[in-house]
Amino acid sequence: MAMTSAKTPTLILALAGTLLLAGCGGGDNTNTITRGDRNDLQQACEANTNTGEAVCSCVADLARDELSPPVFHMVLASVQGNNERASQLSNEMTLEQNTEAAAFIFGAFAQCAQAGAETSGE
Repeated sequence: MAMTSAKTPTLILALAGTLLLAGCGGGDNTNTITRGDRNDLQQACEANTNTGEAVCSCVADLARDELSPPVFHMVLASVQGNNERASQLSNEMTLEQNTEAAAFIFGAFAQCAQAGAETSGE
């Protein structure tokens, strides 16, 4: 059973485009990632990507474990569809952080969808 929809690749490309075009700066924005932030990311993923609970839970866990707080919060705003906030946060981040966010969005969804397919025996 596939855990993606036709909407998902478009969303991922739009999110990555937002990250790459938003610019870069040197400021820091948020210093922590809370359990609530992780849950917010999972809920936004489920609401906006149609990839399902298992994939979104995996993406939220990877983001919490692998991303720095500023990058996490920019990804969260992007997945929530809050383009103004995502752009603001992106402008406060370095080029490296913006690149990290774009790579995460492309890689995490694919990694988690693959893990879900393997777990379900596909």
